[in-house]
Amino acid sequence: MVAVGLVVGLHAVLPPKRTELSAAKINCWHNSNSMSIRVSNQASGVQKLLNSVALLCERRLHFQEDIAPRFNLFRILGVEEKEVSTHSAFLAYLLNPSEGHAQGDLFLRQFLLELGHERLASFNGWVISKEVPFVGGRLDIVLQSAKARAIIVVENKVGTEDHATQLGAYRKWLDAPSRKRFFESRLLLYLTPRGDLAKNAPRNIYEPISYSGHITRWLSSCTVKPPRVGESIKTYLLTIRNLMTQTLMKDDLDDSIINLIKTPMERTAALRIARVGNLLKEQMLREIWDQGKAYLTKKLTEQKLTYWSLDRSEGSPLESGYEIRIVGKGVDNERPHPRFAFYQYATPTVFRWEFGVYFTHEKIRRLPEAKKLADVMEGSFSMPKKWGWEGYLLFTDDKKGIERTLEEEIAKEAGVSQFFETGWQKFQGLEPYLRRLHKTVLRM
Repeated sequence: MVAVGLVVGLHAVLPPKRTELSAAKINCWHNSNSMSIRVSNQASGVQKLLNSVALLCERRLHFQEDIAPRFNLFRILGVEEKEVSTHSAFLAYLLNPSEGHAQGDLFLRQFLLELGHERLASFNGWVISKEVPFVGGRLDIVLQSAKARAIIVVENKVGTEDHATQLGAYRKWLDAPSRKRFFESRLLLYLTPRGDLAKNAPRNIYEPISYSGHITRWLSSCTVKPPRVGESIKTYLLTIRNLMTQTLMKDDLDDSIINLIKTPMERTAALRIARVGNLLKEQMLREIWDQGKAYLTKKLTEQKLTYWSLDRSEGSPLESGYEIRIVGKGVDNERPHPRFAFYQYATPTVFRWEFGVYFTHEKIRRLPEAKKLADVMEGSFSMPKKWGWEGYLLFTDDKKGIERTLEEEIAKEAGVSQFFETGWQKFQGLEPYLRRLHKTVLRM
């Protein structure tokens, strides 16, 4: 009986330990299996989203080839931010019923309706003027109607602020006794990209309006028949969007991709892709700079320009100030010396590639060879002195952002970025002047 009891007792004690171990193993297996399933589902979601986005990109590429939706004459001519010659001129042209758009007072009426002036929109006989001189300066756009007994002054600001007494002088002009007797309605509109308030005028003397709101809604509401007029308005609306954008320009493809991301799984996949975005950008940039360095090394060798060597930044190519410098051999990096740079400028709101020549010392700038180089850069090479550079040239449009810059590099499918090809051409032309200056600096 004792032996049986001992066996029963041992049997009662030992199995639970084995059961606990088995349960732990099972729980571990279940957790591992659940994690594997989650990872597999996420990977499947990511792949599905990538396939959908790739299909959208392919469709958009064909769409671009057919109609070039980002073609923008304002940007090509470099006048996107010209306050008077671009924006005031274009707006005044549209508002004028007698201009060549052949839409009569369509634009004018829609403009007044957008501002909430239905009564004024019902009158005709409006006269539109621009750059109207008066004792206190010039009025950007003036709209007036004897029938409506109304006069409207539009003060347009793009990239600048109102001067100390500017709006006050405009209000004084509007409220002069002669105009006060004749015009019952005397409006002063302060037009800025985002409807900002004036810095130097009391709020009760003007009405703020914006490009991002009022002007965009106004022009979008105008249905026109002539294709040329319609396309011009679309181009101008794109210009306004570019004007508003301080980082990556949002476009129709962005909207299409956002519309793809609706379910929790799709959002999880999108966040996972975004999480590795910087790693991907860094990898792509490093490849571009690697190819660029190899290209420049080959060019120096082929042209037998053994006088020069390359000096490349350390660290991540995502950083601002990342560059490849072409420097003369035998220089002491601790001492000032002339160099040609392929340079990257990057902030949370701006990304651009640029070329530059810099000396970093006033003694070098005073040398005859330096002055000759500066004259050549300013003249035939279109590299004027700017932002601390002795000679400067912007290569990319800094409003594209890093993502769009890389997208365009991928689309070109080139062995080396045009950034380095163009920069090499500039350096090759400047090389004799740089060499003479460099030799003079070594003897100092």
